Amino acid sequence: MSINGKIVLAHKGFFNKECQKIYRENSREVCKISGSMDYVDIIELDIRKSKDGILYCYHGDFFQYYISLKIPRIFSYLQKKYHVDSLADILEVIPETKIICFDLKDKGITKLDILHSLNGKKFKDLVFGSSSISFLDQFDGMSKFFWGNIFVNFII
Repeated sequence: MSINGKIVLAHKGFFNKECQKIYRENSREVCKISGSMDYVDIIELDIRKSKDGILYCYHGDFFQYYISLKIPRIFSYLQKKYHVDSLADILEVIPETKIICFDLKDKGITKLDILHSLNGKKFKDLVFGSSSISFLDQFDGMSKFFWGNIFVNFII
C-alpha cells in the first residue's frame, strides 16, 4: 500500500511494525525518530498523570491499563518500574511541524498541565481524545479536533 496522499499516524509513537520490537511505546526515542520522518503527520501519545503531578506517556498492557496504572504513583517510581518518559521530555524532541494527538488516559489531567508540558511549543495542531466527551470540554480552544468514546483500529 502506498502512503502517498494518506495521513500517517504514529500510534504510541511507532512508525512501523518493526520498530515495535526495538523501541518502547510512547518513548522519547521512538518519538524523536517518528518526528524526523517526513511521511509521519501525526504522533499519538497516551497521556497519564503521576501522583506528584507529572504528565507521562504510557499505555501499558491489559493488566496495567485496567488495574495497576489506576493506582496513583509518583513519577520516579513509574519511571523506574515502566521506564516511562515525561510528556515534556517527549514533546521536546518532536518538531513543531507535526500534529500531536493526546489520548488522555487520566481524568486528573488539566488544560494547564498540557500547556505546561508544551513549554511554549506551537505544533501544527493538537488533537485530544478521551473516553469522555464532557472531560474534553476543558481543552476547548486548544484544538480543532476532538474524539471520545470510540474504538479506533490503527494499522501500521
